[in-house]
Amino acid sequence: DSAAARLVQLVEDAQTNRSPLEQTVEAFAKVYTPVMVLAAALMAGLPWIFDPDNGEEWVHTALVFLVIACPCALVISTPITYVCALACAAKRGILVKGGVHLETLGKMQALALDKTGTLTQGVFVLVELEPMVGVERQDLLKLIGSVEKQTAHPMGVALVAAMHREGIEPFQDLTEFETLAGEGLVARVEGKLSHIGNHRLAMRVRQDGSSWETEGDRLLDKASTCLLYTSPSPRDS
Repeated sequence: DSAAARLVQLVEDAQTNRSPLEQTVEAFAKVYTPVMVLAAALMAGLPWIFDPDNGEEWVHTALVFLVIACPCALVISTPITYVCALACAAKRGILVKGGVHLETLGKMQALALDKTGTLTQGVFVLVELEPMVGVERQDLLKLIGSVEKQTAHPMGVALVAAMHREGIEPFQDLTEFETLAGEGLVARVEGKLSHIGNHRLAMRVRQDGSSWETEGDRLLDKASTCLLYTSPSPRDS
């Protein structure tokens, strides 16, 4: 009942799940093979009755005919192709449940996936931090990490982890912490009111947003989750 045993069983089940093409080839071979064997047998046997002197030559011809007409290449190549494809995919951690799904993949023109936990590990990581002019990167990360430390949100955990990785200690003087539903967080850190959240929160707090909007759009174009830090007025930034 181990995970490995279940995976092996799934792969074996996938190999026995015949695609329409495999079923067509097998149905064709069930009729074609007996007909070819019968034809070869008649070709080898009848001449001994009507032309015994050339019987051996006709046996040789019948054997050549049987080899040429043998459907092995057609019957074997199709399932072997599917089995190899399924096995190669399984080695790379991709489980395709049967040849029928491989055929569907071959016909596909577009694929939509849930990125988080499917194409990624489902864990947020800080990949880029862009301070505005006049703000030091470490100071900005310290402010953000200090506020996010008060929440268990996955994005907050990633930001706090980034702060600790760089050896930055959070501020201790933090008051007026509040979670803004659907927007982000707000808190007063060392007397400075700080907001951390999405575009909606930043637009509500600050009106001079052309520069950070451009930067936010750039990050979103890279399929990143954009988080903004802002203060209500330039003197608090």
